[in-house]
Amino acid sequence: MQPKLIRNARILDGTGAPWFRGDLRIDEGRIAAIAPSLPADNAEIVEADGRYLAPGFIDAHCHDDIAFLREPERPEKALQGVTSIVVGNCSFSLYPAPDAPAAELLRGHFSGLLGPTAPDEIFADLAGYRERLEGQGIALNLVSLVGHAALRLAVLGYERRPATAAECAKMQRLLAAQLAQGAAGLSLGLVYPPSAFAEAAELTALAETVQAGGGLL
Repeated sequence: MQPKLIRNARILDGTGAPWFRGDLRIDEGRIAAIAPSLPADNAEIVEADGRYLAPGFIDAHCHDDIAFLREPERPEKALQGVTSIVVGNCSFSLYPAPDAPAAELLRGHFSGLLGPTAPDEIFADLAGYRERLEGQGIALNLVSLVGHAALRLAVLGYERRPATAAECAKMQRLLAAQLAQGAAGLSLGLVYPPSAFAEAAELTALAETVQAGGGLL
């Protein structure tokens, strides 16, 4: 792979510092050097002509969970400079649905947000979702949060009541398993049923599980 040298760019390095004019060298697909001026050294030259050069943007709040299953290339994201996205926001995630009744409830729930959701677009756990994505390939990096609604649907369905201590413990175990599989944390959407029926004890218990798993809430 021939090295690339991007010349005369306005570089935004992602630290929050002001932009500065300089060159950037890429070797083997990785940034090798940034400086006001770099030698060509047989690199392919890309003239930035004063255009801005920045790290890929992170789309931290989107609902592209299904979109990536159906359209893995997502050119509209890449053309905006987005290289990483966060899914599972607002308590909506396509997992965990550990059994058939939970899967059907979660499918109906997700369909209310993004339209018809197919049975094979609901997953028992993060591992199943990741396996599908990696099997077909996706163009961007994806970070997944566990949706609180999915946990509650798997344990209580749409029951309009607080969770018992035993039910909270079951949700905690289900959440812990997703975190162990690589989920980044838990998302809440407390204005949406069934999450709207949760009380403080349930949310505290789940927050403690997130903390224990090193995730974010």
